[in-house]
Amino acid sequence: MKPQANIGYYVSYGRDFLKAHTLTTATFSGTALKEADIKDVGAFTDNLLDSSKPLMPAYETQRTVQNSNGIGLFSTISNAFYALLGL
Repeated sequence: MKPQANIGYYVSYGRDFLKAHTLTTATFSGTALKEADIKDVGAFTDNLLDSSKPLMPAYETQRTVQNSNGIGLFSTISNAFYALLGL
């Protein structure tokens, strides 16, 4: 897809939140792609909706630690639940 100018994508490596590639389950907090220097998925969404700009190809190849202040309590509860289930 990389050489195609008419394709945009935002692919995260993975997130500890919900143990998946899920980005926006609760907020945009913790959705940055540090390798691509993008602060959150909102920047990609803005780019996607602005037809005057070329589409943004953005992806991660390495796991990064995200600051997810907006979902801290939910993340703590879900991690405890996963631990109970042995996940």
